[in-house]
Amino acid sequence: RWKGWVLVHRDASGVPDGYARYKAVPKWEGHRPEAVVEVQELQALTPDAYAGMIRFLLELDLVATVKLVGRRESEPVRWLLANARAAQPADAGDALWVRLFDVQRALEARTYERAASLVLEVVDDEAWGGTRRLHLDATPDGATCRPTGRSPDLTLPVAALGGAYLGGTRLKDLVLATGAEEHLPGALAEADALLRTADEPWCSTFF
Repeated sequence: RWKGWVLVHRDASGVPDGYARYKAVPKWEGHRPEAVVEVQELQALTPDAYAGMIRFLLELDLVATVKLVGRRESEPVRWLLANARAAQPADAGDALWVRLFDVQRALEARTYERAASLVLEVVDDEAWGGTRRLHLDATPDGATCRPTGRSPDLTLPVAALGGAYLGGTRLKDLVLATGAEEHLPGALAEADALLRTADEPWCSTFF
């Protein structure tokens, strides 16, 4: 049975806006405290909640090491340290995999941080007909994606589109292996920028 502690962060009005679940392993070496705190889960709704909980965990008495488990590669904890090099990345693994089946609905369902209008020809050997030509009109306020008979701006495989769909992997990097055909100069760069997100996707639970 799990034994540990739960930390709850509250905003200035007392409303909970973050929590962390952690446990400690006591350890002494040469009469010096070398305890390890393992943070198994940390969720914050605001940057202030994140920073407040991290500071609390780092300032626990008799603790030499704080381990953050299952975090993203760009974890901002290093910027809360006096010496950013003290933050050492541990084993990392990808816990997200996307295979798009209904490409039209998928492109229409996600949000976009910039605006663009592109005609994409998506090649999918497992789909009926093998290709789907879609006109994607995306803005930060919403997106529409419809079948079209217009000439494509960009032809790419569904595997590359799936890899870039969540916004953390660059489309321009994925097509180095899968290939893509640019019919309109600059279409690949525009699609790459459109799918990219400022915050990388992150699976906060193990499955």
